[in-house]
Amino acid sequence: MRTDVLWRALLATTAAGALLTTGAAANAETGGPPRCTTYQVDVTTEFTDAAAGHRYARILLRNEGAACTLTGYSGLQLVAKNGHTLPTDAVHAPASDRPVVEVALQPYERAAADIDWVVNGPCPPPGRDDDGAEAWQPTFVEVYPSDDGGHLVLPWTYGWLCGDGDGGPAPINVSPYYAIR
Repeated sequence: MRTDVLWRALLATTAAGALLTTGAAANAETGGPPRCTTYQVDVTTEFTDAAAGHRYARILLRNEGAACTLTGYSGLQLVAKNGHTLPTDAVHAPASDRPVVEVALQPYERAAADIDWVVNGPCPPPGRDDDGAEAWQPTFVEVYPSDDGGHLVLPWTYGWLCGDGDGGPAPINVSPYYAIR
């Protein structure tokens, strides 16, 4: 059984299912395949690198249905162990040198989006209050792969995140989707 199905069952929200689209119609903007729906893709994450207080990972999407397209950026929401959402500032990262393009996915083809965040700065690890700055320890991440309102819940295994020094979260930079061939 796919892990995203287990997590979705564990932490599903009530509104997400009602907002899904079927994806049956052709993409009105291009006349090509329809946009991928949330539950048409299998989503995972993978750690890619760490350097100078930064962490780097990828959101990996695999088309499990008919041909479809992804455009733009993935949405993210960090979630605590108790199921409460944590302050999350997912920022579109156009400086990632990746242009926003339409990514066409045939069945079982993959796409990705890069993410990066800061783990050093004005905050101690969660549970240690050295200077009053905040840090967050997510347990899950909700990934919004499409604009259909649905999301998939995955374990967050990448440790804690710093605050921005003003009581809010430090940003998580998200690149546009790109094809993996």
